[in-house]
Amino acid sequence: MADREPRTETNRVGTGRPDPLLFNTTGMVRLDFERDADGNVEFDDPISGTSFETRGDEVEFDDPFTRCRERPSEQFFELDRVGRPGSELDYLELQRDGDAIEFRLALAGEAIEAEFDDDHYELTVDGDPITFEDDGGNDVEYRGEFFDFETKGREVEVRGSLRLDYDGVDDLELRDVGIDFRSDANEFRSSSTELGLDFERETGEFEAGRFV
Repeated sequence: MADREPRTETNRVGTGRPDPLLFNTTGMVRLDFERDADGNVEFDDPISGTSFETRGDEVEFDDPFTRCRERPSEQFFELDRVGRPGSELDYLELQRDGDAIEFRLALAGEAIEAEFDDDHYELTVDGDPITFEDDGGNDVEYRGEFFDFETKGREVEVRGSLRLDYDGVDDLELRDVGIDFRSDANEFRSSSTELGLDFERETGEFEAGRFV
């Protein structure tokens, strides 16, 4: 970041209202981060390979299995993930660019691809689909061998050994082996077996800690 005037801040861990994705702070070592003169946050943990950075309303998050990029003012959201040991996930790719949604998932060897907006819907299934229903528009249901996939308007839902809910705008929740991940208009939150981090968008408050 240009013109950085770093200062070290100590996190406040274990505060806030209850939430189903709130990471357990028992046995957690609090970690420090940098904040520049404009309030942007930069966090880097080389031990776990996790980084988090903000620039205005932009958010960038990376760990060894997940990559997330958000630019709400541009109506852009991108999430890529590969499975960690013990997960059936091969890959997950989700992107929103304006009104267009692109989604790709391979789970336990079964794969699906969907691209849609308000005017068209393209769906490709590799594997052995059990049932497929098209209700018109973007209301689509796919019942596969290893997961169920459903869209309503721009909403995306996956149910299987991996769980995904995305409202097509700015609210996403992902649960997979070793991670609970959530991003919405108020917060960005990730809890893995290694780290927990939480960013409040309105206040800019950030906290992170390592589980020990």
